[in-house]
Amino acid sequence: MQLYRERDVPANDHERVFRYSRTSATVVYALLFGGAIALFANGVRQRIPPLEFFGLLLAVGVFLAKRFLVARFRPSNWLVRATDGGVYVKFRSYLNYHFSADDITVAFIPYREITAARVVRETVEKLDLSPRIDGSRSNRSASYQQRKTAELELSCDTTALAAALLEEDARPGPTEKRWYGSTSTRANHHPVMLEKSTRLRIVWECVPRIGRFIAALSSHVKVDATGIRIWSNEAIQELDRPALERQIAELARAGKMREARLQTRLHFAYDNAQTQQFIEQLLRKQSDAASVQRESA
Repeated sequence: MQLYRERDVPANDHERVFRYSRTSATVVYALLFGGAIALFANGVRQRIPPLEFFGLLLAVGVFLAKRFLVARFRPSNWLVRATDGGVYVKFRSYLNYHFSADDITVAFIPYREITAARVVRETVEKLDLSPRIDGSRSNRSASYQQRKTAELELSCDTTALAAALLEEDARPGPTEKRWYGSTSTRANHHPVMLEKSTRLRIVWECVPRIGRFIAALSSHVKVDATGIRIWSNEAIQELDRPALERQIAELARAGKMREARLQTRLHFAYDNAQTQQFIEQLLRKQSDAASVQRESA
């Protein structure tokens, strides 16, 4: 495995590029902008000021969100490049194209270091983590996200990749000057994760579809049957890894959050929010246990 800056990735005329769809983004933005015009026009014609207001509000929202459309048409809009010798996987989100070009953001994995590949259909439970008025954290509402991931089983040392992933996830957005002052923008989008230091998981939202990617790999690596996985809050809470949990909690309590997050990402395929939630649960659980011991003493 080798790590690259995106600008240093070698050009290859025979590679297969998988990127985020430009057509679908254009259609969505055209529909939203057309809807804004229709609302405003109907408001003017029928003399209904609220329609005019909502039309203008929608148009402003579409304009402010133009970064999502612009990102689709930039050269940095790609996730995987499949070549004759291996695959280049870019773990920086295409939405963060404004970050420094000097950062390490691409991993090249030769086919000889991929022992197996497969498609996994995932259901991800997303909890509402905002505190209630009374400060309680129970009975939270949850939503469910359906997604597909490409999983690559690796036989190489992934320590450097794990550190690069953690650094990219923790990197703040660069400061940009605006007419109203300075601002920092970062998209909370994490397309690549590392699980247990041997399994690379790529969240697939690209074209061509994930089946084409697996088919491109099939002539070089073993392809396993499609899997199903459910990421639930209960699964996070019921992890039977007491020694690892104690180690991560001790790192967090000592203020070594970077090391705690790295250990979590090395062993579990969590994104930023799931990693933070897992560490908070460990600290809360140990704090509750300590309180019980003091009361019983």
